[in-house]
Amino acid sequence: MQPANAKSIEEIKSFLSRQKETYKIPYETHPADRKRQCVFGGSSNTLDFLPLDRTGNRRFVPVMVYPERAEVHILADEQASREYINQMWAEAMEIYRSGN
Repeated sequence: MQPANAKSIEEIKSFLSRQKETYKIPYETHPADRKRQCVFGGSSNTLDFLPLDRTGNRRFVPVMVYPERAEVHILADEQASREYINQMWAEAMEIYRSGN
C-alpha cells in the first residue's frame, strides 16, 4: 500500500475507520445501514509500507512473520490449523481487552 498523496492517505484512513456500510440486499426495497463485522489484512515485502501520517498509524498493526521459524505448515492439518487460528484470535481479544 503506497499512497501517493495526503488525499490518498485520508481516503484510506476514512475507509478503514468507517463503522458501518449502507447497501441494499437483493430483494429488499431500501438500502440500510449495517454495522461492519470484519478485519482487514494485508502483506508487504518492505518494512516501510506505512504511510507518512502526522496523526499516527494506529489503524495499522504490523506483524512480522518469519516463515523459516514455522514449526508446521498451516495446511498440513486442517483441524490443528483451525484450533491454532482460534487461539490466535482469543489471544488478540485478550490483549485488546487488557488495553495493551
